[in-house]
Amino acid sequence: MLSLLAMIFGIIGVLLSCCYGAGFLFSLAGVILGHLGLKREPARGMALAGLITGYVGLGIALVWVVIGIGFVVFAVSTGY
Repeated sequence: MLSLLAMIFGIIGVLLSCCYGAGFLFSLAGVILGHLGLKREPARGMALAGLITGYVGLGIALVWVVIGIGFVVFAVSTGY
């Protein structure tokens, strides 16, 4: 059950990674549940899918945050 939830949350996290908070939260839940699923359940495929998609979603969300901070810094420094 944890592995299935990890995979679902990981996929949703990747799909919503352009929405700062939602993608980050779903991806984080996918990573946490993926690690729990690897420890507690014998079926590892869905847990690994949840981990991979969760980490990808976190990475994409982090890139968007860095781009947003860059835009804010640029706007402040140029006076926009």
